[in-house]
Amino acid sequence: MISFTPTLSPKQSCSRDPIGYVDGNSLYRGYFVLNGLDPLGLIYTEEVKVVTLAEIDRHPQATPGDSGTTFGSGSWAGMDIMVESKRGCCYCTTVVWTKTMNLHVTSLIPSDAVDKLEMTLNGIVAVIGHEARRRSALRAGYYAYIAPVEGASLAGTLCRKRKGEAYSMLQTYVQQARSLAIEDFNRYKDLSQGKIDEENEKENWLLAPEGPFGADIFHGYKEIAGPTPLFNRRMPSPLPTDCTSSDLDSAG
Repeated sequence: MISFTPTLSPKQSCSRDPIGYVDGNSLYRGYFVLNGLDPLGLIYTEEVKVVTLAEIDRHPQATPGDSGTTFGSGSWAGMDIMVESKRGCCYCTTVVWTKTMNLHVTSLIPSDAVDKLEMTLNGIVAVIGHEARRRSALRAGYYAYIAPVEGASLAGTLCRKRKGEAYSMLQTYVQQARSLAIEDFNRYKDLSQGKIDEENEKENWLLAPEGPFGADIFHGYKEIAGPTPLFNRRMPSPLPTDCTSSDLDSAG
């Protein structure tokens, strides 16, 4: 028979008392009980998660006591594929594929504490939602501003009468579109993350009654940030063509 009396060692009592206050450490106080045994399945823990675009993959490392969602600088992968061909009296270039963006977002959901405060179970769930809102905003920004300028999204054809001119114009267009996309994404990222950061302000915290050691116990957020509205995506000016239908159909 398992005993939960305070005479047990801290390690044993914490490991086998997921609810109570043996030695002042329990599920509702944070601390190392959350890293111990959980015979009743009551402990909610999350590993570090690496979010690549809209897909979440688990990361093998976690640091209890820390929390946060970190956006790593994205990098363009692959290459721009553009094909030039002669049509009648004109030289046409077709954009087949453009570089794709690798965005890596690391989200650490703590299992025992946040900002060195102890947490109730409700507080743990609140932090999980807090970081989920960060990831959701980054994902929304990606689909609104970056996805429209990568892969086959910019596929199209431009024809000009001078050889190489259409190719050069499209090359510049793609680069400008990419730069504007990053600027718009970063602007949205800063706005949305700033709103979510406000949840962390001390006056927005719900605190449970103080524990045996007099520490505040984090119980949740008084105010939750709503979604940040998307603003219009910017694109370079449309490119002109100096080729008519008769130019394209002529023998050249």
